[in-house]
Amino acid sequence: TKYITYGPVAQKAKEEVPKPAPKPAPAPAPAPARQTGNITAASPNSEGSVPAEMVQSLVQNPFDELKRIRMRPNDKAGGLEVQWIQNDSILKRLGVQRGDVIKSVNGIPFTNMGDIANSINSLMNSERFDVEVTRGGKNTPLRYVVK
Repeated sequence: TKYITYGPVAQKAKEEVPKPAPKPAPAPAPAPARQTGNITAASPNSEGSVPAEMVQSLVQNPFDELKRIRMRPNDKAGGLEVQWIQNDSILKRLGVQRGDVIKSVNGIPFTNMGDIANSINSLMNSERFDVEVTRGGKNTPLRYVVK
């Protein structure tokens, strides 16, 4: 059974003016360059230096730095190859270059992205650290002092 109600016709609601579509959220601002003090890049013939505050910052939040660099496994050289690196990256200021294959940090071999977390933890309370890279097909040790 269906009931039908008869009665006065409901008044037509005021025509609504369509609301403008919401504005899309603005794109996030790029991460500001971090002030990390004086970094001296290492080269095969000279030791670099890194402020202790920068190392502490890196240990506390490694993902700030990792979003400034893209790496992929390089089975031939045995490490993670730097595919892309931002100019404001601490690693770039340390002397890491596009095309470098990072093989190890403090003797911890790099085979996957999980190894990066282990190597960053090894920097805690360190007075120095060593990075082994392959650059242009040659093994290149980069050594740093934490000041």
